[in-house]
Amino acid sequence: MAVQRLAKESAALADFSTDDLVQLANTSAHAFRHTFGTRAVAREMPTDVVQAILGHVSLQTTSIYVRAERRRMLEAAARYYAEEEE
Repeated sequence: MAVQRLAKESAALADFSTDDLVQLANTSAHAFRHTFGTRAVAREMPTDVVQAILGHVSLQTTSIYVRAERRRMLEAAARYYAEEEE
């Protein structure tokens, strides 16, 4: 697969730990797409733009990334307030 070949070539050029190399070897194209979608939403890229880049026909599919980002925000806020109470 092209993704595995790219991962292997990238690993040869970089100084990765053994754990990083194992994770990179097991990465899929879907994982790269999901990471891009989540990070794009986190950086406030308009959802319709993320939708177009990822080639989603339905905005509902793209909304998965928006929900993932909201969940991360809620978890971070919960950690913040938990630390404040200590």
